[in-house]
Amino acid sequence: MVFPFDVPRIELDGSVLDALRLPALPHGDWTAFVIAVITVTLITSVQSLLTAVSVDRMHHGARTDFDRELIGQGAANIASGAIGGLPIAGVIVRSAANVNAGAKSRASSIMHGVWILLFTLPFAELVEQVPTAALAGLLIVIGVELLEPAHIETAMRSGDLIVYVVTVAAVVFLNLLQGVMIGLVLAIALTGWRVLRAKVEARPVAGGWRVDVGGACTFLALPRLTRVLASVPEGATVTVDIAVDYLDHAAYQAMTDWHRLHLARGGAIRFQGTIERGRLAHRPVEDLFEPENSAPQPSNAERRGQLTLVEAAPPATK
Repeated sequence: MVFPFDVPRIELDGSVLDALRLPALPHGDWTAFVIAVITVTLITSVQSLLTAVSVDRMHHGARTDFDRELIGQGAANIASGAIGGLPIAGVIVRSAANVNAGAKSRASSIMHGVWILLFTLPFAELVEQVPTAALAGLLIVIGVELLEPAHIETAMRSGDLIVYVVTVAAVVFLNLLQGVMIGLVLAIALTGWRVLRAKVEARPVAGGWRVDVGGACTFLALPRLTRVLASVPEGATVTVDIAVDYLDHAAYQAMTDWHRLHLARGGAIRFQGTIERGRLAHRPVEDLFEPENSAPQPSNAERRGQLTLVEAAPPATK
């Protein structure tokens, strides 16, 4: 922007206000219209949910309500379509930028939209001075930051690496929609021979809570798994008994995220059990869920006891 380099820059065709128009029904080819609606619905829903899952891994705050997320997305798309706007979906780049900037509430998303509207109306000429290469570089940096080697290693152990590789290759060489769909079909085919339903239960017991996970715990059981784990009270002492035939990467990551979050909130967890098949099989379950940089965290009672000892200590005498 400072030096007069002749490089491609962002182009805004006209004003945003010029694009406002009332919706119109298609004439003739309703089949193509219905296919387009279903396609856009699927891709935006998957993209928003994947974004929500990624953002949940970046902080220790409240978890995403997926039902509320989809309801809000549907309402936003109805409003956008009514004035001639484009389909709306959650995007990891802007969401990650909010989290990295220290955002704590959903108001950050609203303010993000306000700032975009502000820059596309009175400051549109300033936006057009930004080189497209700079914008592309920003997207690449944020995308690389989201890719953690530990996740790839986990996918290799759980046997899901082929899904990652095929999906990434399809997105790069085809497009986002076809890549996600191909990855989804491959994941379903890969788990078709596994037991599709897992047993996930949580109940209070003497001295804490007990969570039982059995069967084949795959991404198909992810909504029930996250709901049951979220029902465990904060700060509780939990025993997780795992007796699964198979544990895939998605379920393993969900349990690992909950493990880390529960410990951060003052709870205690003990894992026990076995995994029959997959690359995680025949390994001590407690070692699979060892948190990174873990250190024994004192319980609330221990903290109160330590505080009482400090307060009761007599002053040092000379």
